[in-house]
Amino acid sequence: MSDKKKANFLDIDDSIMKKQLLLEGTEPRELQTLFPDPSLERAAVIKPKVGLCVKTRDEEKNKVFINVCTSDAIPTPEDISDEELISILESEEPSDFRVPMSIGQPHHEKDKSGESCVAYDVVISPEFFSKMTNNPLFNNFFMVATLEGIEEKYSLRLDKNGWTVLKNKKYHGTMPEQAVRTTMPLVQELSKVRHWETKDLPGPSKAKSETSPATNKPLISEVSSKKIQKVKPKFVLEKIGFEEITTLQAKVELPEMISGQDIDVAVGEDRLVVETRKSFFDVFVPHKMDNESADAYFITSTKVLIIRVPVLSS
Repeated sequence: MSDKKKANFLDIDDSIMKKQLLLEGTEPRELQTLFPDPSLERAAVIKPKVGLCVKTRDEEKNKVFINVCTSDAIPTPEDISDEELISILESEEPSDFRVPMSIGQPHHEKDKSGESCVAYDVVISPEFFSKMTNNPLFNNFFMVATLEGIEEKYSLRLDKNGWTVLKNKKYHGTMPEQAVRTTMPLVQELSKVRHWETKDLPGPSKAKSETSPATNKPLISEVSSKKIQKVKPKFVLEKIGFEEITTLQAKVELPEMISGQDIDVAVGEDRLVVETRKSFFDVFVPHKMDNESADAYFITSTKVLIIRVPVLSS
C-alpha cells in the first residue's frame, strides 16, 4: 500500500483481530446426532460471487492471494458505526462484535510469471462487502482481521502491512466449491456497544409461497447427544407479524452464555432445538415453518436468544 493510503486507516492492534471473527470452516464438522441418517446434510455447496483480490506474502516471501467473495449464505454482521468500531478497537476489554465469514481451503495456483503461489477464498455477506469496500476504516479492520484469521486457521505468518488490493483483478486462480452450514442457522451476536431490545431486531426475510416446491431438507440434524445432564431453559413462544408475514418467535433465556458462537440451533419444519453446554431446548410447534428463512440472534446484554421463523401454514 502507498503511504497515502495508509494514512486513511486506523492503526489496529493485531492481537485483538482473532476475537472479532466468527470463522466458519469450509467442511462440515462431524458430530454425533440424535437421528443418525446418512442423508442428513449439515452444509450446502455454494458458488460465491467474486469481489476483490488482495496480494500479500508469507514469511518465506512467497506470494499469497486472498480472494474476497460474497454469498447470501453468509449472515451479515451487526451494523455498527465508525465511532462504535473505533471504541471497540481502542478498548482493552474483549469485544462481542463478530464478522461472520467462511475461510476456504488453500488452493495452489500460478502467478502471471508462471511461479507457484497459493490462494485463499474468504466469503462474506454482500452487505458487509459493500460497507467494507466503501469505508477505509472498516476496510483496514476487515483485511487485517482476515489475514490474522488465515494465520490462525492454517498456522502460518502473512505480511499484514504490505498487502495490496489488485486494481484489475477480482479473483486469482480457479474457484473451488465452498460448503457452508445451512441446516443449523448461524447465531448473529448483537454486541454491548448499544442497548438492544427485541423490537430493534430486523424482520425475517420474506417467506416462500405455500405453493412453492417442497424441499427435502431434513427436519433436525446434528445436535450433540453428550451424556450430560442439561436443564431446560425458560422460553416464550409467540406469533408476530412483519409486513403481512406471520412469524414464530422464540425467546430462550441462556444466562450461562457470554457468546453466540457456542449455541447450536436447529430449525425443522415443525420443531426448534437449542443446545448449549448446560441447556437443552426441544419443542414441537403446531405450524409448518419456512426453516430456510430462519434468523437467530443472541443479545449479549440480556443473555437472550431470539429465533424467528416465518410460518407457512398452521
